[in-house]
Amino acid sequence: MDTKELAECLFETALIRRVNPRLVCAIATVESSNNPLAVRYEPKYVYLVSPTGHAARLGITPATETVLQRFSYGAMQIMGACMREQGFLGNLVELFANPELAIEGGIVHLAGIFKRLRLDPMLWSDDVVASYNAGSARKMPYGGYGNQEYVDRVTRAYKALE
Repeated sequence: MDTKELAECLFETALIRRVNPRLVCAIATVESSNNPLAVRYEPKYVYLVSPTGHAARLGITPATETVLQRFSYGAMQIMGACMREQGFLGNLVELFANPELAIEGGIVHLAGIFKRLRLDPMLWSDDVVASYNAGSARKMPYGGYGNQEYVDRVTRAYKALE
């Protein structure tokens, strides 16, 4: 998938899912530098979804499923565990080879955050950006977010896309 194909996939999938395409592109820029094949292992990630059950169904070890759920995949860097939360039943290894599937998963996850926060998914929201990165928008006593640097980076990428 070249740069043009990636941009088209991000934009079109965002429109289909009714999520702000510019926000989707900004998140992809920050998460992966727009690399549809990006992967990152996050060993401290603890919010796993039934690794023993998924492993048994797929004929792999629970340890393998646990590791695969702790990877983030593709341009949107969607966590394997988040794909499981969305009901993805396939082998998470498919996300390595199918960048469109990982993009779809990231955008569905983003749409879910907007829904959970009862916000319009076609707009901008610092709370949504903070939640995409950290699971929730943790506000600090000084008024910023626990991951304010991330929110600021996505904000700059968003503005650069104007």
